[in-house]
Amino acid sequence: MRRDDVVLTDPQLPPMFTGHPIKTPDRVLPFACSGAAAGRLGAGDFIWARNTTQIECALVLEPEVGLARSLQMAVVMEVALAEALGSVCPPQVSVEFRWPGLILVNGGIAGSVRLAAPRQKAGAHGFEQVPPWLVIAMNLDLKHPDRHGEPGDLVERTSLYEEGAGEVDRNAVLEALAPRLLAWIHTWLEDGFRPIHEQWLFRAEGRVAAMKFSDFSGLVLGRDEAAGLVLKTDGGAVQILPYHPSIVWDGVEAAQ
Repeated sequence: MRRDDVVLTDPQLPPMFTGHPIKTPDRVLPFACSGAAAGRLGAGDFIWARNTTQIECALVLEPEVGLARSLQMAVVMEVALAEALGSVCPPQVSVEFRWPGLILVNGGIAGSVRLAAPRQKAGAHGFEQVPPWLVIAMNLDLKHPDRHGEPGDLVERTSLYEEGAGEVDRNAVLEALAPRLLAWIHTWLEDGFRPIHEQWLFRAEGRVAAMKFSDFSGLVLGRDEAAGLVLKTDGGAVQILPYHPSIVWDGVEAAQ
């Protein structure tokens, strides 16, 4: 039986999360954002797609801090996802983060983390405002549904199946992710960004060997308080690449 023919039960989520399954081709990020903007969805609503070849999920939040600091939730999602994958995948599966939100499995791109927010007023003061809602979302390839040929044929892209984790299904990942996401949000509320940042930096691509990011090349030193990337450039200067250009404003994806 093919993976996309498998019928799975709904994942078991923590009591503080309310699950909202949607069917493909609907996408979780615009669904979550439109629901949050209309007041149909609120804090703790967890939207996930009934897809057995790619995992998609999103969590609605109602921040109590300004948008700039709220951007740290994207980092929280990355850390929680890596920890979840570590708990369900074989030891040979390694997870790293590539700025600004790509998830690498054994060096190949397997998914991404995105953050959406309602559009703020222009200027720095807009990022100081507390947004009425925020959505953090992730997608992860279990197996490419239209894959032909041998594993590794598609340059830079990979999936859990191709990296030796073919027995891991959607529910295993979601059931591992949800409680860890909740736990890391609690850590953030109690202890701030530092413990999350330490976990992120441990898995950050570019922390050991210099990489090129936008117009700069250098070593990754970490993230700033607004989730920007902190680089030590080849010339020795410290450069910050802001995260906010990666925000999915109002949940509307930019045209490619």
